[in-house]
Amino acid sequence: MSSYRWLVLAVGTAAQSSAAAFLVGIAAIAPALRAEYDLDLTGLGLMLGAPTLGMVVTLLAWGHAADRFGERRVMTTGLLLASTMLFLVPFLPGFWPVLLVLFLAGAAASGLNAASGRAVMAWFPARGRAFAMAIRQCGLPFGAALAAAVLPVLVDIAGTRLAFWGLAWFMTANAFAVAMVIRSRGSGPASDGRFWDVLRHGPLLNLCAAAVLLMLPQVAITAFGIELLLATTALTVTQAAVALVAVNLSGAGLRLLVGWWADWTGVRLRPFLFVAVCMVAAFDALAAYIALDGPMLHVFVVLVGALALSWNGLAFVVAAELAPPGRAGSFLGFENTAIYAASALGSILVGFFADRADWATVIGGLTLPALLAATVLAFSTSSVRV
Repeated sequence: MSSYRWLVLAVGTAAQSSAAAFLVGIAAIAPALRAEYDLDLTGLGLMLGAPTLGMVVTLLAWGHAADRFGERRVMTTGLLLASTMLFLVPFLPGFWPVLLVLFLAGAAASGLNAASGRAVMAWFPARGRAFAMAIRQCGLPFGAALAAAVLPVLVDIAGTRLAFWGLAWFMTANAFAVAMVIRSRGSGPASDGRFWDVLRHGPLLNLCAAAVLLMLPQVAITAFGIELLLATTALTVTQAAVALVAVNLSGAGLRLLVGWWADWTGVRLRPFLFVAVCMVAAFDALAAYIALDGPMLHVFVVLVGALALSWNGLAFVVAAELAPPGRAGSFLGFENTAIYAASALGSILVGFFADRADWATVIGGLTLPALLAATVLAFSTSSVRV
C-alpha cells in the first residue's frame, strides 16, 4: 500500500508534467510563434492563453467526472484527446484555426488536474498530503522547465511543427502509463450535495479569490518571462529560455518547501499568507530594479518567478481538504477553474499592457493583486488544520 501510493504520485506527477509542457511550456517558443503567425504581444497573449481558456470551460465537468467515474478514465481520456489535437496543429491554416484547436486541446488536458489531485488525496494520509501534493504540483514547473529546455531545440530542428508533435507524443506516452498504473480508491461516501453547491462554500470562495489574484503576477513570469528578459537584458533567446528553466525548477523546489512547512505545522493558510506578502515585496523590488536597469537582472527574475510559483500546491490541497466526502474532484475542479481563468485572463491582460507600457510599469502594477490576495488571506475566517 505504502509503495503503491508513491507509484500513484509518480505517474500522476509525470502526467501533469506532460499537460503542463503544453499548457505553460509553449511560452518557451513564444518568439517562434510570433514570427510564424505574425503576432504582436496581444496576439501572443491570446495564443498562450487559448489552452487555459479551454481548461476553464471544462474543469468543473472533469472534476465531477472524476468523482463519478474515477481518476484513471478521466486522466487517460483527457491525455489522448489533447494529444490528438496537438498532432493536428501543424496542418492548420493560419492563426484562428490554430487558436481554436489549442483551445480544444486545453479543454481536454484539463482532465488531468482534478483527477490526478484526487488520486493523491485518496492515497496519502492527512499529515503527508501537503508535501505529496506539492510533489504532484511540481509536475507543472517540471513540465514547463522540460518544455523550455527541449521545445526551442525542436523548433531549431524543424520549426513549431516538431515542437507540437513532441508535446503530443509526450502526452500519449503518459496516457498509457496512467491506464496501466492508476486505480481509483474511494475517499468516503459520496456527498449528497449538488454539482453547483461549491458556489455557496464560503471558505472555498475565499481561497479561490486569493489564488486568482496571485495568478496575475505569476503569469507575467511564466508566460512572458522570455519576452521580459529579451526586452530588458542582453540575453539571447536561448539564454532567456535557460532562465525560464531555472524559474520553473526553483519554483518546484519552493513548492516542496511550502508543502513540507504546511504538513509540519498542520496549518495551511499561514504559509499561504506569508508567500502572498513576500510576493508583494518581491514584485515591487523587481519593478524598481528594472527601472534602474540593475545588473544581473535575469537572476532577480528567476528568484521572483520561483516565489511566484511556490503557492499553487498548497492552494490545491486546501481546496481538496475543504471538500465534503466524495466531492474532492468537484472542489478541485472549481479551484482549478478559478486559477486557470485568471491565468488565461492574465496572459491577455499582461500582453495588452506590455504592448503599451514598459516592463517596470507592468511588473509594478502587479503588486496590487498580490496585496489584495494577502488581504483576503489575512482576514479569512477559515483556518484549515490537519
